Amino acid sequence: MRKLMSLTTVALILAMSTMAMADTVTADFENGANLGNWTFYGWTEGIDADGGNPGGWFSSGYYWAFWPVLQCEPGAVDFTGNYVTRGVTRLSGDFTTPLCENGGANGFPFTVLLRNDMGTPDIEDDVYVYPDPFNWLIPQIGEGWTHYDFDIPSDFVGGLGELPTGWLGGSYWTGGDVFPSDVTFQDILSNVSTVEFHWCHPAFFAIDTGWEAGGDNITIEFGGAVATESRTLSSVKAMFE
Repeated sequence: MRKLMSLTTVALILAMSTMAMADTVTADFENGANLGNWTFYGWTEGIDADGGNPGGWFSSGYYWAFWPVLQCEPGAVDFTGNYVTRGVTRLSGDFTTPLCENGGANGFPFTVLLRNDMGTPDIEDDVYVYPDPFNWLIPQIGEGWTHYDFDIPSDFVGGLGELPTGWLGGSYWTGGDVFPSDVTFQDILSNVSTVEFHWCHPAFFAIDTGWEAGGDNITIEFGGAVATESRTLSSVKAMFE
């Protein structure tokens, strides 16, 4: 009877653990961990153990750039891949701008860009999409942490050159805000190579200046339960042995 009840309980726990399994994955930069291998484009300072929201955070240090771009490693399994089959619904995070030597930067827009590199290192064939940056301003300089949520319509099915309402796109050849007419939104979402957070409109130009920027609690959210840890029948049964 005990064995029967144990196996029944195991099955129940396994089912419940599947339903309760986290449907988000977060890079919180605690204990020196950098899930997704995030870097600032063109420059990498690293993880600060204190001062995040809370605890550890990824800092650019003093950074000379048009604007900061915090990006995951191309192909990072937790944050890239097929957003359509994974049912990705949201990307979010906490971001900060401790310093900018451009006095007008507080008016810069902020967004997240999803890039498909078409399987090559050549930027000339890259295509990307992003929510309209004018919906957000960058984290205001010297004012601490700001939280951002970006809804990802991974279930959108449109025709060639068509984007969901409130989204823009571009490529090397068409420009930063002209989505190619021979590509669909799902072409990008089904093969996201890199996630990039931009402290300005991706189609804009700015003057090089000194920045300090950072990110924390970068989270990808799924529409359904997604396994973020190994959970097998044998591993659950081991709890009863």
